[in-house]
Amino acid sequence: MPSSTEPSTNAPTTAAQPPTNDDPLKLLAQIEIDNDQHIVRNVAPKKMPKFQSVAQFLDNSMKEMANTETIGLIDAEMNTKKLSYKDWYNQSKHFASSLINEYNLKKEETIVFYSENSLDYAITLIGTIFTGCTFTPARAANGKFELTQQIKDCHGSILIIDCKKQLPILEAALRSEQYRQDILENLRLIIIMNENENDNSNNDSEIIKNLETILKDSECKIDHVKQMINNGGDMAKIPHFPVDKDDHFVIIYTSGTTGTPKGAIHSNYSMMGSMGQRMQNSANNDTNQNKMFENFDQKYGLFWYPLCHASGTFIFLLEIINCRTNVLVVNNQLDRLLQLVSEYRVAALSLSPKHVAHMAQNNYHEQFDLNSLKMIWCGGSKVPLNRIENIQKKYKVFYIDGYGTTEFLAGIQNMEFMFGRKFKLGSVGRPSPGAEMKIIDLETGKSLPAEKQGEILLRGPQRFVGYLRNERATNETIDSDGWYHTGDVGYYDDEGYLYIVDRIKEIIKFREYSVFPAEIEEFILKNPAVDSVCVVGVPHKVDGNHIRAYIQICQGQSLSKKEIIDSVQENLGFQKRLRAGVQFVQHVPRTSTDKLDRKYFRSLVKNELLTNEIE
Repeated sequence: MPSSTEPSTNAPTTAAQPPTNDDPLKLLAQIEIDNDQHIVRNVAPKKMPKFQSVAQFLDNSMKEMANTETIGLIDAEMNTKKLSYKDWYNQSKHFASSLINEYNLKKEETIVFYSENSLDYAITLIGTIFTGCTFTPARAANGKFELTQQIKDCHGSILIIDCKKQLPILEAALRSEQYRQDILENLRLIIIMNENENDNSNNDSEIIKNLETILKDSECKIDHVKQMINNGGDMAKIPHFPVDKDDHFVIIYTSGTTGTPKGAIHSNYSMMGSMGQRMQNSANNDTNQNKMFENFDQKYGLFWYPLCHASGTFIFLLEIINCRTNVLVVNNQLDRLLQLVSEYRVAALSLSPKHVAHMAQNNYHEQFDLNSLKMIWCGGSKVPLNRIENIQKKYKVFYIDGYGTTEFLAGIQNMEFMFGRKFKLGSVGRPSPGAEMKIIDLETGKSLPAEKQGEILLRGPQRFVGYLRNERATNETIDSDGWYHTGDVGYYDDEGYLYIVDRIKEIIKFREYSVFPAEIEEFILKNPAVDSVCVVGVPHKVDGNHIRAYIQICQGQSLSKKEIIDSVQENLGFQKRLRAGVQFVQHVPRTSTDKLDRKYFRSLVKNELLTNEIE
């Protein structure tokens, strides 16, 4: 099969409305398609404001909110404990001051975070940004091996850690001679957060004593967030250290599903580039801009994305700039989120693909008061159109497909919804202001015109700097012309709207054909009895791979393997047939960001070798 093909399904017919000359949408969407080079560009805004560091931008936003009585944070897991913007702003500055004055913080140091979402995390994160130093979040689910590797790789000198779940993991790592040596190579300070003096049910103090014993012969010290906030003073300037646009802001480690995790570096420039429309708004008083998000204005935002992920960090900063009250959620079960939607009258809600599946399958509007809800946003993996249409009809909401990567934040957006406009269902949007997009042939690398499938390439101010101390991986990902190779397969239509097909690394080779499992999964998910499905290739002696589907059936539903196999054979192409069969499973595992855990299913079949002959 050729590596560039016509899309397997027709583009949705829900038309987007192009902006008129006096339309405020033109502030964000001025799309040009270069039909010679096959490049889609967003040339708005024409003029960007003078560079500001992320710290300066946050300082301006939070300083303004500190003059009000607005609540900045609500911890939904701690009896709805609240923190005003004023207290949040001041405590963050005090924490930063303590780092600088008590511990002689240097600009070149890297600060590591290891915790689930919490008030203390939010305070210390903003405080760290105010210093002007680089930070890196470690996934809360990481074990002692991953934690050690990340601290060693980024040369982390300060570790801010949760005392409940993560501190025991650190203790176990430090008890290992091998891990201890790697951790303490650069680490000089451990800061413990989320301590509750009134909670006598935990063994925090015992673990801390153990750590003190382990560290007694080292240069590494232990301190506590509450003490540092109490001891810290104000800051003369923010950020404390001068910050250039190319200075590193954050290092986000990839999941490592295809090898050792890599530290993707975002500079202050690339992070602010990702928030480009907000930069424009703050520098421009055009009254038309007040119309942005007018249909989705909300006081409260539910924040369940882990701060340890790129999307979590990015969205959290946007929520602050939007001056919303952030309800921090760790328990992100859908029932809990919808309860909070009802309680706080939330208008716009971010959900995972698994959440969306359950929204489509159930009538939650009969269980919860969801009248305030106007928009659902989802990213992470492709959602079938029938589920999207079901949700829009059932809950009377806009449904927005999101797309982004750790390396290129907010480069593609559905911008029409910001003004209450119609947009194209199934599309993840068009390039953001300043961004460019093209599609290249998977074999030749040649740029492709509209409606042709290939690898998605992006270029613009949102692009990451590169991988930390990994020149080879950087050069494999960013080419000599500055294009970021996403590893995703998709196509754009004649208006520049992008549609995602699958990941290149997920391609299944069957004979001479390249098969995208997401296309088969999307078709199987049309069956209302299917809850989740993961399609993988099973090694075959002659054909390369045969295709198998692992399916989780909806509770209370029935389904036969033959029904699925026959349906795929009757409706999809010869190369997409389920020749390795169907297996029903109790649960389809997902990653911490709710993507299908294909790595798990590939591990189940890696030692199989099919030999059956087929037509």
